Amino acid sequence: MKVMVIYDSAYGNTAQIAQAIGAGLNKALQSPEDVQIHQIGEVKPEQLVGLDVLVVGSPTQKTRPTPATSSFLKNIPRNALAGAKVAAFDTRFTEKKINSLGSYSFHIDKRLSINCCLNGHTEQEE
Repeated sequence: MKVMVIYDSAYGNTAQIAQAIGAGLNKALQSPEDVQIHQIGEVKPEQLVGLDVLVVGSPTQKTRPTPATSSFLKNIPRNALAGAKVAAFDTRFTEKKINSLGSYSFHIDKRLSINCCLNGHTEQEE
């Protein structure tokens, strides 16, 4: 199985995620030679022909992928990925920035707690 993980990274976060995805695929496939991990500038779109799986990652900048990622995607030859499974991921904001903007996880947790009742009692009460 031919698998390629391609990423662009501004501060290294997307690269770390790409490496982790590649490592997970290596472990799952038990065939590390079949999984390639490349920064987007190292790959020519023609190299995608014949892949079974393609994963593309990019940081989000101004609500879009990086210019390098957008350009790469636009230049993929027609039918180059025929029959391939594809996945995408993005990274955005630092943890400090997310914390300064607030998080909805508290509200989600609260809503789940309200809706998680057993015989009229929440799990916390039991």
